[in-house]
Amino acid sequence: MSKKTPKTEEPQSSEARPSRLRRLAGLALKLALLGALLGIGGLGLGFWYLSNDLPSFDSLEDYDPPQTSRVYDVEGKLVGTYFRERRTVVPFAAIPRVLQQAMIAAEDENFFEHEGLDYLGILRAALKNVAAGRVRQGASTITQQVVKTFLLTPERKLKRKMKEMILARRLEQNLSKDEILYLYLNQIYFGHGRYGVEEASRYYFGKSVEDLELDEAAILAGLPKAPAYYSPRRYPEAARKRRSYVLGRMAAAGFISEGEAKIADAIPIHVAPLPPPQAGASYLEEVRRQLIEVLGEEALLEGGLEIHLAMNARMQQAAEDGVRDALHAVDRRQGFRGPLVRVSAETRATLEESFAEELQRRRERGQRMEPWIWNLEELARWDAGGETPPPFELTLPEPGELVAGLVIELPDEKTARISLGSGSGTVRLEDLRWARPFDLEKDTEAPTRISQVLAPLDVVWVRLDAEAPATPGEDSTEIALHLSQLPEVQGALVAIDPRTRGVVAMVGGYDATRDAFNRATQARRQPGSSFKPFVYGAAIDTGLFTAASRVLDAPEVFHDPWTGKVWKPQNYSLRFDGEMSLRQALARSKNIVAVRLIDKVGVDTVVDFARRAGIESKLPRVLPLALGAGEVTPLEHVNAFTTLAAMGVHDQPRMVLEVKNRNKEVIHRSEARPETTLRPAVTFVLADLMTSVMKEGTGKRLNRLGRTVAAKTGTANDQRDAWFVGFTPQMVCGTWVGFDVPKILGQNEYGSKAAGPAWLDFMKVALEGEPIDWFDPPEGIRYLRVDPESGLLAHPDGLGVFEPFVAGTEPLETAPPPDTLLSEDFLTLDPRGIP
Repeated sequence: MSKKTPKTEEPQSSEARPSRLRRLAGLALKLALLGALLGIGGLGLGFWYLSNDLPSFDSLEDYDPPQTSRVYDVEGKLVGTYFRERRTVVPFAAIPRVLQQAMIAAEDENFFEHEGLDYLGILRAALKNVAAGRVRQGASTITQQVVKTFLLTPERKLKRKMKEMILARRLEQNLSKDEILYLYLNQIYFGHGRYGVEEASRYYFGKSVEDLELDEAAILAGLPKAPAYYSPRRYPEAARKRRSYVLGRMAAAGFISEGEAKIADAIPIHVAPLPPPQAGASYLEEVRRQLIEVLGEEALLEGGLEIHLAMNARMQQAAEDGVRDALHAVDRRQGFRGPLVRVSAETRATLEESFAEELQRRRERGQRMEPWIWNLEELARWDAGGETPPPFELTLPEPGELVAGLVIELPDEKTARISLGSGSGTVRLEDLRWARPFDLEKDTEAPTRISQVLAPLDVVWVRLDAEAPATPGEDSTEIALHLSQLPEVQGALVAIDPRTRGVVAMVGGYDATRDAFNRATQARRQPGSSFKPFVYGAAIDTGLFTAASRVLDAPEVFHDPWTGKVWKPQNYSLRFDGEMSLRQALARSKNIVAVRLIDKVGVDTVVDFARRAGIESKLPRVLPLALGAGEVTPLEHVNAFTTLAAMGVHDQPRMVLEVKNRNKEVIHRSEARPETTLRPAVTFVLADLMTSVMKEGTGKRLNRLGRTVAAKTGTANDQRDAWFVGFTPQMVCGTWVGFDVPKILGQNEYGSKAAGPAWLDFMKVALEGEPIDWFDPPEGIRYLRVDPESGLLAHPDGLGVFEPFVAGTEPLETAPPPDTLLSEDFLTLDPRGIP
């Protein structure tokens, strides 16, 4: 048996080891290449995914941001705006270089070097944020901010940030640096609802952006970082410090010298005063409704339109002042309704503590310490169930303003101290004679002691004296005050130029900022006796009656053929004056005479005349229509009177004259469509009759314009509606006063007393500079001298007055000689032959 030799492994050669290492290295390289390819593919896929749905922005033509639509009155004065974002885009050439440089220095000093992303800035911010353990610094370039503000949402997510970076690079490839800066300056938010440098410049400094100085440019450049905190209007000290920083960065960048920076930094911060509240809120809201129907909401609120109105801003202000004053006068005659609310001593302490804390916060933020006062109006709607009182409004004392203050003490029976936070004032008994207990049915006794009206801890309305300015003291401000209240009674005014049919002024209530309901266009109310001119006009139009016609003012029971009922109307004065002319009856607003006229000519005749004048509302076919039994809006009622003032020419009232787009192209225009619907001769006679209302009738107390005016007063049943409508050849104005839920206005609150004062105040302003003239008699008018007692042609030896007649209706008989005894006179003589 042979012996087997055991197997042994041969030792590997030195060449074998490297080959294995090479294989492993090759495998690793392949895996790395595969990973790289997968990574690149993943990045590419991610890039495709993120960029696939991004908006494109290839040129400035793609820039179409929401812009403010501006509204101008008939004289070209800016009176309002419509907007979603208050922005006005201005060309790059209009933006001063100093503002461009200030923005770059403050927001992106490497703007002209980078390609949309500042990588060093990103690294620097990342290191600071890691060190701080939270986000303390951003690294967005101006390009990224442009992308974020109008192409992306402001949410803080990695996905949104990646999209922002992609778009920033794309924007840099498509637009020049100047174009990107142009977008940024027109797009960015500057606080207080202002977008873009133009609106910011107007708001803070009251000037166009092209007129900015260096110090002002530095203030604006400091705002985008934190508009609320660096507002020069609210926090001037914080704004000053931010301005110093911006000026320093501008000097470091070489945009300005150190000396220029120091000079600008030494200039005190001055902001433009806030403009007073713009008149015309009711008017502008009505225009907004009209234009949305015609143009659409998006075009109006975002289109940057130029809208021209028939409104006259000066007259609109006079209209609002007149209505407000008239309503306060009616309200004071109705009496004092009591405090808004009475609070507890604990609530008073809470209010005073909150006020002190708010003032301290404002001091710490560097806000200008002016004589702030509180307005406690919200307490009136507060349910004092032990919860914290609602926050109050802080305001600056403005002469004539109404604010809600707190009664803190009654030192004696003739004075009361009212606290307004850091200001206070005194009201005196002699100023409270009007504050009798509220009663619409009867007069109540005026107070003889101040405790009959006020008590400590009452919250009441006070008016800041327009004549006596606030007097600063060591700890508080002494303010002259008058007890007041917000009227519950409401009113409306419409004024139309009969030559153009333009609505020059319109008021829809006491305060459109508190109440959007426009009573001039949306409220339907009984016109009362102000409807009578259409009854008289219809009677004259039939030829059955003239200005000199004699009609009996005496009690009578009428059978209404339209309702089948009997009706015994009364005059407002409850007295009857016998036979009189139509002129006298209209001047004295005799109800019985108006009913006799409509009974004679027919209700349908009166309705037709009113329709042709411009009354569009449904009118009841009943005899009480003669006394204004229907319902009309103030706008249509005044427009119908405008047809009389236009000598029978009817048209629709015009508010919007024309609208232009941002390229100055007219896209809407209201065209006049005049149509003669009433005979000029008839309207001339009717207008002449209505002048007697002012000269000797129910409007005599308002005959203070020094010119001829045609007018008619109106008081509806139970004194629930008061009207006054009057016109000259240049202006027609009508006013209405009443409660929203109809009820008595108070004793003797008739048309000329309640509604007339607002009409008079307006007309004094509206007719300034207008010629003092009257209508020229149209064709078909004959003036004849008539006997005032009989309405016949005047005897040559007797008394006579000249009356206008529509040709063909003039009297043909002549009155008998003076002192002639007529057979019908025998019943009016006593046995001695004396009348």
